[in-house]
Amino acid sequence: MNILLRIIGIFILFASLGSCTKDISVGGDSSGTQRNVGLRVFFSYQGAEFSKDSIYYDAAGNPYQIDEIKMIVSDFFITHLGDTIKDTTNFFVIIPEVRDYQLLELPTGSYSGSYGFTIGLDEFDNMKDPSQFSLASGLRDPDLYRGAAGNYSGYSFLKVKGKVWDVTDSASTEFTFDYEMADSLSLTRSRNKNFSIVSDVDASFEVVVDVDRIMQPFDLLTVDEIKSQSSDATDYAFAQLLRLQLDTSIVMY
Repeated sequence: MNILLRIIGIFILFASLGSCTKDISVGGDSSGTQRNVGLRVFFSYQGAEFSKDSIYYDAAGNPYQIDEIKMIVSDFFITHLGDTIKDTTNFFVIIPEVRDYQLLELPTGSYSGSYGFTIGLDEFDNMKDPSQFSLASGLRDPDLYRGAAGNYSGYSFLKVKGKVWDVTDSASTEFTFDYEMADSLSLTRSRNKNFSIVSDVDASFEVVVDVDRIMQPFDLLTVDEIKSQSSDATDYAFAQLLRLQLDTSIVMY
């Protein structure tokens, strides 16, 4: 009965809103078992599947390996005939090891408009303590939380960590790098999309993230750390470049 009432309520909202652009917050059930709209994310590298076990090469030709890459996705939305269905209650940490993320519960039918999401958090959520997020969100990860105050606060919206070797060093000395896109550098992406939802079949939107594009311009020995600190002009300029590269790396289907 609760599911039926929720579906009827969504239909009533569509009918009453007409062509307005007011957001409708639809979070679905807290467990995610009833959500029938999902995001399927693939990480690639130069057209092949990305692997943490692979050795890649940076802009200076130095071999490197990525140990960790994580993205925070929030505010997933769908537009339909001028209306917006927006989930402002669920957050997801996207990692290469997991491809499918269940986002919304929608009634069966045909939808015409677009879909999109934000990589990052709005100012309010970015100031929350990790304990205020559900365990399922992944935002209690201490590796993503930067702190509660100062220039280094909030969450890392994109985090890439790994190791790099100096090819000019006969000893092949190993160094580490740590890149973070944070602060006010959230990124919203969208794509026009018509789709249908039928009974017992989930709708999945596919997204490809080209890791090569993200890392392409960087010499990892010269720029071994990006922290998105607005008080540091050089660091923030690199963080803005990292955001630009992330934007170009995302292909939505």
